[in-house]
Amino acid sequence: MAAGIAAAFNAPISAVTFTIEEIVGTLDQTVLSGVVVAAAMAAVIERSVLGAEPVIHLERAYALDHASSLPLYALLGICAAFVSILFTDAVLELRLAFRKLNRPPRWSHPALGGLVTGVIAVLVMRFLKSGGVNGGGYQAMGEALAGHLGVQVLVALCLAKVCATAFSYSSGGSGGVFAPALCIGAMVGGVLGWVDVAALGHGDAELGAFAVVGMGAAFAGIIRAPITSVLIIFEMTGGYGLVLPLMISNMIAYGLARHFRPTPLYDALLEQDGVHLAARDSAATSLEHLPVERAMTRAPIVLGATQTVGEGVESLKGKTFSLCPVLDGGRLFGAVTLIALRKAAAEGAGDRPVSTLTQPAETVSVGTPLRLAAARMSRAAARQLLVLDEQGRLAGLLAMSDVLNAHARAAAPDDSSGRVPPDDALLAIKVGLLAVEAVPVTAATPLPELLDLLIAARGGALPVEGAPGGQCAVATLESVRELRPDDEALGPLLVAADVGKPVRPISPAADLLQALRAMDEQNVDALPVVDGPAGTAPYAVLTRADLGRFLFSHYARGAR
Repeated sequence: MAAGIAAAFNAPISAVTFTIEEIVGTLDQTVLSGVVVAAAMAAVIERSVLGAEPVIHLERAYALDHASSLPLYALLGICAAFVSILFTDAVLELRLAFRKLNRPPRWSHPALGGLVTGVIAVLVMRFLKSGGVNGGGYQAMGEALAGHLGVQVLVALCLAKVCATAFSYSSGGSGGVFAPALCIGAMVGGVLGWVDVAALGHGDAELGAFAVVGMGAAFAGIIRAPITSVLIIFEMTGGYGLVLPLMISNMIAYGLARHFRPTPLYDALLEQDGVHLAARDSAATSLEHLPVERAMTRAPIVLGATQTVGEGVESLKGKTFSLCPVLDGGRLFGAVTLIALRKAAAEGAGDRPVSTLTQPAETVSVGTPLRLAAARMSRAAARQLLVLDEQGRLAGLLAMSDVLNAHARAAAPDDSSGRVPPDDALLAIKVGLLAVEAVPVTAATPLPELLDLLIAARGGALPVEGAPGGQCAVATLESVRELRPDDEALGPLLVAADVGKPVRPISPAADLLQALRAMDEQNVDALPVVDGPAGTAPYAVLTRADLGRFLFSHYARGAR
């Protein structure tokens, strides 16, 4: 697309900015480099054939000669906005009308639209002696920019161009809306130029200046690419003296058009076809505005500073918390990890007070955006954060799983429509890019051997082959810990089949959202990734920890 726009309008910079604004949506360096190269190469080839002259030649260099014209430039932005709305509404309504039209047959609709367009063009040439309707309208634009068209002709050409383009485009005919948008804007600007000359007594040069600014304003209102709307005028005309009026008119036209018609033309056309594109940053934006208190666990296991280590271990038995806040008389004293408690208990220090094992904990306030909290968690290499209220009291605990679940909810299906709402680019990443290759263990692998393999495995998870019923299963360090095989007689009797959790495998082609949902639905922290029938294809493993690290690194980069 960038190459095509650069070649068609001799505007490589505008081609790059339009692609970023309308298609990519972010300054993704991996995409941006290709866009810049494509646009530059197209412009070089186009200029080597057609020359380096701008598409539209101006008879003189226009500039803001009179500050008193600025209010009229603002009025031009308002007029351009409503003409843009008229144009987009006409295109969308006529397109729907053609779709409902069964007679004549659909294959003849472009011919019908072409007939109407041709009639309008002939009438304009007959009565106005102008070819502004047919083609891109560059001849009429040139005349408007030179100030050679009267008010009546400008108004008539504007309306004729709107009608002709709407019929041609909506019926399925060839052509786009870029050049017509510029032509329509030049006509609107030319009318306001005559108003400026008549009301303020300025010279005829204002006719062309207003026409130039009108081109950008209509482009901003119709195409909804505000930065491109300024740059494309510079590149197409070669003039830079109207930067202030351009910015004023373009931003007013863009803001008003977006206010009254929030859905841009291209998106509305896709929605008519039943195509709903995912927004570029919806889940990330949701996390940006979602406070920690909306995702945190409100009732974590809390230990008292005077409780014994043994009591702490017993309190956490069967729980999923690996970090516990420690309070001393209602005041936050710190936090203690489950590992530290179990280690102390195993060493015979079960009677020691918990306070002797307590360490300072990373904290976050209840109102902190979840995205920033995730970034802090990533920088601190912590899996949990203690959440404090406005008075500094303990309000809850934010775990990695809470952030991941919030991320999944931000892109969850809309129950009313049954379709996935806009989602960010993260969820387009495939499972296969994050999964780690793993050699499966057999169901009969003894527990001591399995434990050694799990400790050596990245993520502490391995797929288990030969599980009962032919199911896939995953063994994790956590699943071994849940069995608590402390009995010296029981431990050697256990095998991988005893600790492996049956779980549905996931395809490497699935996306991260599907993986998150699969983990939540099955209440597991790891999924076997199988490309083909289970038992016949190579295995890989995707763990919640790996997924969390990946997402957290993304949040951390975005929060810097």
